[in-house]
Amino acid sequence: MGNPAQQTGSGPSYPAERKQPRIPLTIEMRCAGAGRAERFISKDLSAVGVFLYTTRVYPVGAQLELAFYVPYHHQEIRAKACVARHSQDAETGLVDGMGLEFTELSETAAGHIARYIERTK
Repeated sequence: MGNPAQQTGSGPSYPAERKQPRIPLTIEMRCAGAGRAERFISKDLSAVGVFLYTTRVYPVGAQLELAFYVPYHHQEIRAKACVARHSQDAETGLVDGMGLEFTELSETAAGHIARYIERTK
């Protein structure tokens, strides 16, 4: 989800070593919150969150509703997430995405994500 030194906003800082593996995953994600509804492309997915490519970031702390599919599972995953941070491109300094942390995820949805991660590692 990017380098903590490149973080913008007042979100939490992240350690260099993560406790949850992140798996590269390019899928469309529907997001709604803060008076907007948009579609984004993901960069990676973990059991605790997702990174989305975008220059149209939601504010840090914004609560979002997500809907997406992971490969090998035909059931739509619905989750709630909080914008944890924004990231910037190292060369241009422009915002290039946002890291979201899941705040509500059903056991079934968490299981689909966990199985996808295990299958992909």
